[in-house]
Amino acid sequence: MQKTLAGKQVFVAGAFNMIGNGIVRSLMKAGATVIAPAKSAQDIICLKQEVEDIPGGRLITLLVDMPDHRKAFELADAIVEEFGQLELAIVALEPPSPSADLTSLPIMSWHKMLDEHLTLFFICGRIILDLMKQNRHGMYISVSNTDHLEPRPWAALSNLYARFEIEMAKTLARETACYGIRYHHLFVNNVTYDFPDHSHLPGKGLVSPDKIGECIVQQYLSGSEELFHWCLGKEVKNDMNVKEAVLKILQEDPPR
Repeated sequence: MQKTLAGKQVFVAGAFNMIGNGIVRSLMKAGATVIAPAKSAQDIICLKQEVEDIPGGRLITLLVDMPDHRKAFELADAIVEEFGQLELAIVALEPPSPSADLTSLPIMSWHKMLDEHLTLFFICGRIILDLMKQNRHGMYISVSNTDHLEPRPWAALSNLYARFEIEMAKTLARETACYGIRYHHLFVNNVTYDFPDHSHLPGKGLVSPDKIGECIVQQYLSGSEELFHWCLGKEVKNDMNVKEAVLKILQEDPPR
């Protein structure tokens, strides 16, 4: 891949999950400097091992507890002091694990979703988009796995979280448009972790984490103004078109 992001600073939240790994790899192949907050030293060791074969780019890891808003704001100050501004930010968080239906859900599972998933999604947008607003420049991409939008009884919590992401993306995009910030929400599905260096796998309806990263690089280079984008391994699942299912959610009226 041509080094199209040489000299660009890119923030990646969720760099230590499998999809995030692929995104970091693709960004570094494109020559970017990737800034990745980590919650543990072991996460840092594992990520460095994942990218050690990539000759280009640069990886900067910072040990910080992002759900702690005080630590997150300290991180934002450190980024400004060290780099001045961010060209691109990507938030690729893992959704909550499948669980019981909401009427049987343990209270601790609900609090975990709020603290480790939804609050983190909000805090990333709060601190990074505020930095971009000050510079009136940048692109922000949130990544959502559409597999969790299916109305399965055992996936009620992850389904609800995915809907929270969509609504928050719509709000953040609307609030930051006048500052010259391009906000995009990328839907992915049928992700395979067995073939990390492949793109789409013909006939298998799968997409690799590296392919998602390549899609993001191209998204950055394009001039698209659309909020929602797609990197789908398989368009149809259980006789339902993924894009149609998402668009249906966006058009739903809130319950009265």
